[in-house]
Amino acid sequence: MSGCYSNQNSYQYECNRSYGSCNRPVDNCNCGCSTKVCPPGPVGPRGATGPTGPTGPTGATGAGLTGAVPFNPANAPGYPVGQVVTFEGSTYLVVSAPPVGIPGSSASYLLLAAAGATGATGATGDTGVTGATGVTGATGATGDTGVTGVTGLTGATGATGATGVTGATGPTGPTALSTSAYGFFSNSGTATLALVIGIPQQVPLNVTNLALNETLAGNLVTLAEAGIYQIDYYMTSTAAVGVGVTVGINQNGGAVIPGSQSGGLVAVGVGGVLAGQAIVNAAAGDTIGIVASATIIAAFAAANISITITRIA
Repeated sequence: MSGCYSNQNSYQYECNRSYGSCNRPVDNCNCGCSTKVCPPGPVGPRGATGPTGPTGPTGATGAGLTGAVPFNPANAPGYPVGQVVTFEGSTYLVVSAPPVGIPGSSASYLLLAAAGATGATGATGDTGVTGATGVTGATGATGDTGVTGVTGLTGATGATGATGVTGATGPTGPTALSTSAYGFFSNSGTATLALVIGIPQQVPLNVTNLALNETLAGNLVTLAEAGIYQIDYYMTSTAAVGVGVTVGINQNGGAVIPGSQSGGLVAVGVGGVLAGQAIVNAAAGDTIGIVASATIIAAFAAANISITITRIA
């Protein structure tokens, strides 16, 4: 033997294996070591697997996920541990009672299943059948009236027609009111005005053809009597460039009397007629004249200028 060991059984085995069974107590076996034991031999082969043991007892029933409820802040203080709640598509388990906060941001709730991602958009379905035409709606309100367009140019005077048959004499009219004031005034030539935008200019008058209680001075007619007067004016016009011109009657140097305006686009080299009328209530000493204004700075030539002022009441 190569060594001695203190294990009595191992010593007995090695003595028997090496020298044969002594059939005597180990101490009387002459193995070279009377007080030590021999080393162990090699490990023997694994024994066959024993039969399967009996099935153990069934364990206690665990807590399931039944009874899940949607998370409600008002009911949350009453949730017990183990309560399952759903919130924004995810499922949580209450792990401390009473829970605090809201699922997803509070340690009182354990995430069991997160909300799934939004699926891909499905294919567009076939176009449905066109529905029946609906009932015609009520007619909408009428829109606002559009802006009035610019007055067109006065056309050329047509040829004088043939004299018609003399009609029957009409009934005698009422006796005319005898007037105590009248006047017919004009310009002996062509008057050229340098018109400025927005500043009316007095049209020149220099001839008194006929007058009673009316006086012409400085392009204005002064009325000697108070009363109601009918005023008529007339002129033809041309311009160096195409220009919009407005002509009218003014009283005492004021604004143009409403309704007395005449105007339009005066074209280059094309004569246009500008004429108008007004009835005014005048005091003794009032002045009457003709004024012109333009839309652009332009030279404006007027001819055949005349004005008739007649007291009618």
